[in-house]
Amino acid sequence: MNELNYENIKKELLSLVPIKNKKQEVMLKASAILTELVESEQVGAKPIIVGGLSVEIYTSSDYTTRDIDFVTSSSTLFAERLLKVGFKKEGRIYYMEELELVVDVVASFLEGDYNRVQKLPVDMDDKTSFVFLISVEDIILDRLDAFENEDTLYWGLELLTRWYDEVDLDYLQEEVNKKFFKTQDTFNEWLTVIQEQREKS
Repeated sequence: MNELNYENIKKELLSLVPIKNKKQEVMLKASAILTELVESEQVGAKPIIVGGLSVEIYTSSDYTTRDIDFVTSSSTLFAERLLKVGFKKEGRIYYMEELELVVDVVASFLEGDYNRVQKLPVDMDDKTSFVFLISVEDIILDRLDAFENEDTLYWGLELLTRWYDEVDLDYLQEEVNKKFFKTQDTFNEWLTVIQEQREKS
């Protein structure tokens, strides 16, 4: 296993400064660079993008966020290495001032199916790198669980509507059946809304 060169990784991150106003591009490229901080064949050990950035990716930037939420079973190691490549710890988050980039390691284990995690290519200047992304099914379930937040619910329904023909509905239904009645009711309402929309179109 090659020794990581933290100074080079920091330089790679700082090379994104000229495009820092292109937030999604910077977040994706920075995520690809940061993914390489964890050298493992296990998907669970790699930083997996969850939360708002995953919604942004799956909605083609109709939803936007300003931070990157990661889940990784290597959370302690990852956090240590974030500091080595130029991030500063502020409370529970990590911040790189030059990029105005916020990283939050939100959990050590994924609330979802690791086998459904997507490996998404990211074009860098001189190579193609990758990020790992929570599945659309599991981010829908994540949004569904926040049934007290209207905005979060809106984007959950939006995701299900956009991806309805691609998602594994059996998996979604199976997972929803394990949840509280309020969550089950909301999911059934979503399905009804989508069916009505599709009948009209």
